[in-house]
Amino acid sequence: MKGLYISLIILITTCYCGFAQVAVGLHSTQLPYFPFNIAKCETLDSAAVSVTYKATYLDYSVKDEETKVDDIMCLQLGQNVSKFFSTNLDNLDRFKTFKEKRTAKMRQNYLPYIIYRNEGEICVVNREPFEVDMVQEYSEKVKSPNWKILDETETIIGYDCNKAIAEFRGREWTVWFCIDLPFNNGPWKLQGLPGLILKAVDSTDEYSFEAIEIVQDTKAITKPLWKTNKTTYKKWKKLDQAYHKSPHFYFSKGGERKIFNALTSEDFTEDWTIPYNPIELE
Repeated sequence: MKGLYISLIILITTCYCGFAQVAVGLHSTQLPYFPFNIAKCETLDSAAVSVTYKATYLDYSVKDEETKVDDIMCLQLGQNVSKFFSTNLDNLDRFKTFKEKRTAKMRQNYLPYIIYRNEGEICVVNREPFEVDMVQEYSEKVKSPNWKILDETETIIGYDCNKAIAEFRGREWTVWFCIDLPFNNGPWKLQGLPGLILKAVDSTDEYSFEAIEIVQDTKAITKPLWKTNKTTYKKWKKLDQAYHKSPHFYFSKGGERKIFNALTSEDFTEDWTIPYNPIELE
């Protein structure tokens, strides 16, 4: 879909008021996230199993049209640490850093977070929109939803799964988990069932995750050493809301950046807002 590709960042060499201006053209009114450099990483664990999920979520084009987009996510399960991240963004990171083959489309709206779990705590790393190699990071105790297990089953990629429902962070989730895969884990922050969660759908159908592959894995579970601002969940939510309410204020950098609609070439102005519909409503 043409409207979902990221436009090139163009360096305008003509000087305006004594400085060169960077122009960023957007095809989506979502916050744009760019590839990062991953040359420097620390190894946290070694994966035993990797689960690939298809994530589906809302997006908003510059035509003010609501649409559904998807991303491919990976859940690496190690002995002590798990990692959940976008394989598409990871592929673009690897292309940028190591010139590895690029298999992901150049898009600005892949899911920008990495979630690590370790000993009852999760660490969430959120990429800064419009930036490269700068992240906001917070940690919090793992909180299990109050699941109600139902007498219903479904087969997902060949695995027999049981159904459960719960409210978590402002959304009602329906999930299917597999007892034969004894991992207290799942996509995003969902966990707390006697088996791996292979499918999760929120009641509004605005967010969903479904496993499409499970493989044995021996790859390292790594954490990139990016420039990090340590914060809290509440502070991050407040900042994320501000990014959507006043994106021009945060990202024009006092006129250093010109942000424009790539389809019409019209500039985004100070009254520009971005629809805010996060996966965590509270």
